[in-house]
Amino acid sequence: DSYDFGAKNVIISGGKLPSPQSANELLDPAREGFGGPVIVCQGTEDPLNDAKLRADQFERVRDDIEIKRIAAGHCVMDEKPAEVASYLVDWMKAKC
Repeated sequence: DSYDFGAKNVIISGGKLPSPQSANELLDPAREGFGGPVIVCQGTEDPLNDAKLRADQFERVRDDIEIKRIAAGHCVMDEKPAEVASYLVDWMKAKC
């Protein structure tokens, strides 16, 4: 919420972050990226990006990336916390 007392600091801190890396760079072991198990909980109604395209792109990075498409917006973990937690717990039990 833009009226939150800390909102200004969130916006300001974004300008101090390093340049973002692509999913290919972060998740492709051939590029010295992370090669371990990955789950992505993607909100299918995310107004900030093309959610379907983004989920499809993650699937193309590596065959073993698991995508959970959830009927939610950009902050899926805030909008559907129980559903996200359930997916993560089940995924961790299967992977660990």
